[in-house]
Amino acid sequence: MSGVLFPNVGAPDLHVMSFNIRRRFERLTWPPEDRWGLRKERLRVFLGANTPHLLGSQEARPDQARWVQESLGSTYGRIGHGRGKDRDGEGTPIFYDRDRLELLDWTQVALSDTPAIDGSVGWGNTLPRIAVIARFVDSATAAPFVFVNSHFDAFSRRARRRSARWLAELVAAEDLPLLFTADVNAPIRSAELAGMFADGGLVDTWAYAPTRRTVEWGTFNNYRRPRVGARRIDAILATPDGHELAVGPPAGAGRRADPGAGMIRALYANLKRPPRTAMEWITDAVRAAAILGVLTAAVTFPATDTAVLSMTLPAVMLTRMLGLRAGLDLAICLTVIVAAGSNVVDLYRAWAGWDLVVHAVCTGVLAAVALVILDDAAVIAPTGRRRTPIVVATLTGLALSAVWEMVEWFGYRFITDAVFVTYDDTIGDMMAGGLGALIAGVLASRFRLTRQDRAPV
Repeated sequence: MSGVLFPNVGAPDLHVMSFNIRRRFERLTWPPEDRWGLRKERLRVFLGANTPHLLGSQEARPDQARWVQESLGSTYGRIGHGRGKDRDGEGTPIFYDRDRLELLDWTQVALSDTPAIDGSVGWGNTLPRIAVIARFVDSATAAPFVFVNSHFDAFSRRARRRSARWLAELVAAEDLPLLFTADVNAPIRSAELAGMFADGGLVDTWAYAPTRRTVEWGTFNNYRRPRVGARRIDAILATPDGHELAVGPPAGAGRRADPGAGMIRALYANLKRPPRTAMEWITDAVRAAAILGVLTAAVTFPATDTAVLSMTLPAVMLTRMLGLRAGLDLAICLTVIVAAGSNVVDLYRAWAGWDLVVHAVCTGVLAAVALVILDDAAVIAPTGRRRTPIVVATLTGLALSAVWEMVEWFGYRFITDAVFVTYDDTIGDMMAGGLGALIAGVLASRFRLTRQDRAPV
């Protein structure tokens, strides 16, 4: 999110941008890209590089709106408030360059049959939906125009159809040129939004513009690499008043363009980062003890025991390279060490049920690691939905359990019959592993797995 889309836009051209900055949730979110602490810094860099004259934003809470205004600079004004009945909560504020534009007047309306009542809901909207309507004069050209910014409902097609008709009615009632930005939550040219283009009052700037800076990126990428031909659900529409338009990619379209290379850089950066807290120092001490233990076992223990203990080393190093939270990092290191050590000292035979406990905990923490890896590799994209990490972690845990049982069978069949393998043991271990992974998925859906300052992919 650092590319320059339109550098040094000067009169008579006007730089207009639509940007859903994604609300800041009160709960901790996963994956890392969905955390405001990370997103806001990238947003500041992006806005500093592009400086639009007009920015229509969506899902902005009051503190986020202040951050955007501060990121744009002291010359920018802001209009719009929250969508709640007390004018609180997230909104669709407009930011404008006061050196270029003079604000004449503005209003905020609810997308309902009672537009003047704050927090009112109607038309099938699942939440209050709003629009900010402003009138400006371009000081460089003396041209007046209307600017509208909104965010259509994400769940109701009926609400989006009615909102599209409302926009067409607004355009028909206006004498001035009009610009519209929004997250419309459906493909721009879908049937449910056809009402926006009634009687040719508005045009889609991407389709209308004679000049395009890039291919047509989708604007709904679920935190994965951007794709050509994906759904474009963020709109910049305009009345066809003969103005020439140039259209660039959606804001943030270049994010995570090469996750593979980014992962390698991030792994190295996290590995070389020195510990900064007491918990991180303790975890690194445990890591060092694991390495020392394997070296000692190599000269004092049988080869099979050394091999088992050696299996802990990739795990304890990978958790550091992934930049996991200190507590989770320590828990994983201790878990894999205890799991391997229990095999060496034969605790699985000595303590009834210990095998199931270790399988549950060990598979759970490994499923959590897998979630982070899959997200960094852009294989999954939960976008803050709680069910996604739960499902992915559970399936991953079951798969890991199955692979482990295959390894045990191979060891029993071809290496040594000291490996304990029975039908009941295999099924019980897989059930325990699946349960542990399910619990890990539930926790991952509610708590951050990685450090706030981990190296970004």
